[in-house]
Amino acid sequence: MMMSDYANPLTPEVPRSRRAVGGWLLYFCIALTFFGPFKMVQMFQTSEFWYMTMIYAILALTSLVAGVLTWSRSNAAFPWLRIHLLARLFYGFLQAYFTFQYFQHPNLGQSKAVQEAFYSTMNILAAIAIFFYFRISSRVDETFGRNI
Repeated sequence: MMMSDYANPLTPEVPRSRRAVGGWLLYFCIALTFFGPFKMVQMFQTSEFWYMTMIYAILALTSLVAGVLTWSRSNAAFPWLRIHLLARLFYGFLQAYFTFQYFQHPNLGQSKAVQEAFYSTMNILAAIAIFFYFRISSRVDETFGRNI
C-alpha cells in the first residue's frame, strides 16, 4: 500500500538560534572596537612619516569597523576581520623590515632594533592567533553559524 506525501508532510527546518557574543569573542570585540583604535590614534598623533600615519589610520578604521560588526553579529564581520588582519600582518612585516634596517645601522641603536623585533613578532603572532581563533572557535561558530 502506498502512502501519499500528505501523511508525512515535510517539516520546515528551524534555523538554529545564534548564541550571544561572550567569552573570548567578547574580549576580541572589545579589543577591536576600543583598545586597537585608541592605540592606533595615539600612534597616529606621534607619527613622523606620512605613510606610517596612513597605516595607523587604516588599522584604527578597520579595527573599529571589524569590532562593531563582530559585536553586532553582522554577516559583514568576516570580510572586515580579514581586511583588518591582513593590514595588521602587513604592519607586522613592515616592522620587521624596520628592524632589519636598525640592525644594519648601528648608530640607530641596538635597543631600538630589539624593541622593534619584539613588537614585530608580537603583531604577526597576534594576527595569526586571532585568525585561527575565528577559524576554529566553537563560540564563533555558534554565534555566526560558521567560522571565518
